[in-house]
Amino acid sequence: SYENDKTEIDPVLRSRVWGVVLVGLAMFWSIIALTICNIWIVS
Repeated sequence: SYENDKTEIDPVLRSRVWGVVLVGLAMFWSIIALTICNIWIVS
């Protein structure tokens, strides 16, 4: 029964991990974009 519980929980954990990864990447790229824009505006 432990294996069954594990397989049931797995997709939820996987989707949560993907959500965190996507949000992290979005924040990462937006910070880079802001930095590039600031450097471009200053220079």
